[in-house]
Amino acid sequence: MPENLKLCDAIDPRGGAWHPRLMIRAVLLDIAGVVYQGEQPLPGAVDAVADLRQAGFRLRFLTNTTRMPRRALLSRLNSMGIAIADDELFTPAQAARGWLATKGLSAHLLI
Repeated sequence: MPENLKLCDAIDPRGGAWHPRLMIRAVLLDIAGVVYQGEQPLPGAVDAVADLRQAGFRLRFLTNTTRMPRRALLSRLNSMGIAIADDELFTPAQAARGWLATKGLSAHLLI
């Protein structure tokens, strides 16, 4: 990316500058390996999330991890300086629960 462009800038193919905010309303971010690795945010991740928020984008954070409860994920990210609202994080358990609800089914746990 050229140095004179900021995170949320883009170049119009016809030569003029434009802002993708006109076309993009939200940004989906995978968290593990994109926002953080292990117990640390990846370099630039905290600033990038802040820049996206400041630019007015709605953010949603996605994960495919099933090893950590939702509240623990939110706490971990918050401790890294990445404040995420409960409704901004989507997990596999949440997706499964939603799918079951739309089908009129319920989960059964067999041990």
